[in-house]
Amino acid sequence: MAVSVNKVYQTVLRLCNKEKRGFLTPKEFNLFAETAQMDIFEQYFFDLGQFRRLPGNETLHADPRDVIEDKIAMFKQWSDSPNATLVDSFGNVNLTNSLGSTFYRLTGVRVRYNPSTNPDFILAEEIDGDTDYWIYGNSKKASFNKNRPIFIKYYQGQPRIKIRPFPDMNNDLIRLNWLRKPSKPKWTYVVHQDKPYYNPAAADHNDFELHYSEESNLVNKILMMAGVTIDNQAVAQSANAQDNKSIQQEKI
Repeated sequence: MAVSVNKVYQTVLRLCNKEKRGFLTPKEFNLFAETAQMDIFEQYFFDLGQFRRLPGNETLHADPRDVIEDKIAMFKQWSDSPNATLVDSFGNVNLTNSLGSTFYRLTGVRVRYNPSTNPDFILAEEIDGDTDYWIYGNSKKASFNKNRPIFIKYYQGQPRIKIRPFPDMNNDLIRLNWLRKPSKPKWTYVVHQDKPYYNPAAADHNDFELHYSEESNLVNKILMMAGVTIDNQAVAQSANAQDNKSIQQEKI
């Protein structure tokens, strides 16, 4: 499923050097590779939102929503055991501390109140912190309770959530589902006679962690950045044209 970092590197290098007008160093490539991968990854969510507003079709392999969701699926994370730690008695959870530095986006919150008598985790409903939070708190009919918990997202130095009713720090349990970031790609090498040679055995070697269909998109995005770096506008413009063509084809 992954895209070979060496194949992308060699393709980019060959296209950059086609007219002998510049050279892309491994350090520059690795920097551009990380940026390109995150650009493509983050675009999935914008595209998914767009496609959800359009009618789908019954052919799973051709429905653009299913295609994108398949690409996102490899980054879905969940736990069968509690994996969130409250930072205080007011229902606040620091997501980065609970889920690690690879945390990208929260997809679900489940709470188990009174675990000694309650065997089930209950799905909490996400609400808007600016308006709904106060409406839910003051409404007799729509008020949150332990059978209908809610949570809001906010930021305080790091991404956080607040759960209501407040879970007991020493007793209640919380389980989070989330999306992680793709791991950073890295083309590793050894230097011989002032020339870098590919070394896939290096401990920090890492391929792109995207669907293999993204290979050409990665090449185009890295070429756009490389064209600016080596002052080759022809490379940048050609890559930009190819990138736009790919985007249009995916959205037809």
